[in-house]
Amino acid sequence: MTAVELEFLCDVCGGRIDDGAGCLEIRFGEIQAYREAKAEWERVHGTGTVHRIGELLTFPEMVPWRLYHDRCNPDPDAGGYDVDVSHVRTWRELLLWTSRLMAKNWLALTDWPQVIGAAAEGRSGRIKELAAGDAA
Repeated sequence: MTAVELEFLCDVCGGRIDDGAGCLEIRFGEIQAYREAKAEWERVHGTGTVHRIGELLTFPEMVPWRLYHDRCNPDPDAGGYDVDVSHVRTWRELLLWTSRLMAKNWLALTDWPQVIGAAAEGRSGRIKELAAGDAA
């Protein structure tokens, strides 16, 4: 059985990211900013389960995972966590990396479920299955 390879496209230039030339990245400063914004939102709106739709529309957005070529990263020294694309070239590797990320106390604050869900459903513009015969 041949493993399906995945290709990753840079959020800046849209080009394919080759192994060793880029990564998926999350920034710790944005995680901290999200925690603070969420705490402020809960202070203002409460932590109950019933809120008006208008209130929910102001809830802070999850911290985004980004895909960059090393050369395209607008802030390479921002500080964060990154996964080289060479480590997640197959669905199996992506699943294994997801299991590692689940141990991180900040993962639930990020859009990781949306990132991998969109890829699995074939609706991601950033992570795609390679067509047979294509090379990463």
